[in-house]
Amino acid sequence: ILLYICMLLPLLGKAQILKDSTVNTIAYWHLGDKYKYVYTTNEYSVEGTDTIWGDTSDEIFMLEVVDSTATGYVLKYQTLESKHNMQDKDAQNMLIPLMEKYKHVPLYFVTNKHGTFQDFAYWDKTQAIVDTMINEVKGVIREYWIQQGVAEELTEEEMKQLDASIENIYE
Repeated sequence: ILLYICMLLPLLGKAQILKDSTVNTIAYWHLGDKYKYVYTTNEYSVEGTDTIWGDTSDEIFMLEVVDSTATGYVLKYQTLESKHNMQDKDAQNMLIPLMEKYKHVPLYFVTNKHGTFQDFAYWDKTQAIVDTMINEVKGVIREYWIQQGVAEELTEEEMKQLDASIENIYE
């Protein structure tokens, strides 16, 4: 009977997909440790009994412990590989080249002793790269709107508002 109960226990577990799911980790890292992770996203919607697939992405990234104290860590996050499949092919054609160009730019962040994100580190080194990336995104979007004939309908003030909204996204 005990063996039968043990075999049935896994069947009682239920999978969940939450709209805002978070995976918490408690880590005890050492200076110089490197960990490789695979992060996969699959977006979909359910309409009636139909599942409609949306954007998908696969990313392989590395976390490296670059500083360690009694109260936390400084981790270096760097994308090694990424693949994206967007439903909006225009957006994919615009953004994928930029994402490829900047994927190896490391981000540094501070965690508490349990590995929970606290803040960005070394932001002064990263800020210039982020500013360049924002300007390139603005240029790509402007060029796309010109190709589509939408830019002709916008005033210069509306184009400035577009630029400001892109900057707000990155802030």
